[in-house]
Amino acid sequence: MTRLRSTQWTRAAGALALASALALAGCGDSPEGEEAEKNRPPGEGTQTDLLALLNESDRLLSELVTAENRILEQCLEDEGFTVHDKFTILDSGAGLELESLASGDAPAMDLFPDPDMAAKWGFGEWANTDEGMAAPDYDEYMDLRHADRSDSETDAAELGFDGEQGSIDNSAFEALSEDDKLAWYVAYGGTGFAAWQGLTDEEWEDWREESGGATTPKPDGCLLEMTEGLYGEPELVVDEEEGTAAWSGRPDSPEFAGSGWEDILPTYRERIAAEESAFLDCLIDRDRGAWEYDEFGTVYYTGYFIGVYTGQWESTDGSSYSEGVPTPPSDLPADFEGLRRHETEVAVDFVECGAESGLSEAAPAAWEAVHLEFYQSIEPELFTWQDELKAALDKSQELIGA
Repeated sequence: MTRLRSTQWTRAAGALALASALALAGCGDSPEGEEAEKNRPPGEGTQTDLLALLNESDRLLSELVTAENRILEQCLEDEGFTVHDKFTILDSGAGLELESLASGDAPAMDLFPDPDMAAKWGFGEWANTDEGMAAPDYDEYMDLRHADRSDSETDAAELGFDGEQGSIDNSAFEALSEDDKLAWYVAYGGTGFAAWQGLTDEEWEDWREESGGATTPKPDGCLLEMTEGLYGEPELVVDEEEGTAAWSGRPDSPEFAGSGWEDILPTYRERIAAEESAFLDCLIDRDRGAWEYDEFGTVYYTGYFIGVYTGQWESTDGSSYSEGVPTPPSDLPADFEGLRRHETEVAVDFVECGAESGLSEAAPAAWEAVHLEFYQSIEPELFTWQDELKAALDKSQELIGA
């Protein structure tokens, strides 16, 4: 398999990669307001303050990516290339407005379907079986499940952040001859970049090892010209802890520097440890057996019901469905309707135990709180990053004008 690679819009992995946002109305338009924000003591920003800061920064980031792309296209067109690879020069789009600091729902909330849904549909695992797909209420359930998709998921899919490359029309570039494509890649990033495009997964791993952990080739061609014009000469920045290296360029968000982002999950779990324990005890008291949490603070009920419905407790690749889940009851029904009834009863107990233990209330509160504290801790760095984006954006306009 050959990978498709892109050097554009490579913001660090995380939830904000799918939530690059437009500015809140009026945010950042007032110099007095900006000065007041910067003069506020660090760590005292409210969620509203921080959301406004992130949304404005993401708006600037989107504009900067657009400007980078225009500089690249201008350079390539000066060399005679008028058709561009849209997967390499990737349009960031208008983006979504970030409405919460938290990255999705608290992991524990996956355990608690809506009470009415749980009473009628259980966890919905029955719908993944052959018998379930033939059930008379299958279509009704699937319609409800699809209608329950979050607005952010729907918006992300509409904007092309759903993992499907088909939302981008690259047919004009694909229609070029192989020689013309190669010439374009050479002009864009140099001969190393052009060769790098065609590597298979295995070859890419070998190349990465030989390159000292670099994730992309050294910039050359129009990419180098754009990088030097906006950010100075690129340098290979090595992350010894991760064993990777990347060429410097567009300033990265401080969100993913250091271990702060990685500490969110364990901090969240520490705060709900008592409720997590009470939830499992409640399930035992209801004769649902002994469940164990995974590292994210959820339990593998999906694996449990795969085993229950199929009688198979190991996947084709050897993964176990029984890890961390109880042994099914000895009186487990043998027919599909009986098994579905069992799923519904277990789902109702999960919901009720979530309420009795306090987990379904404590988890989202703790999840929001640890995210707020994290962003408060890096608020000064976020302002600095925003200033860097503004400076680069100003420089980009000079280069485009020239």
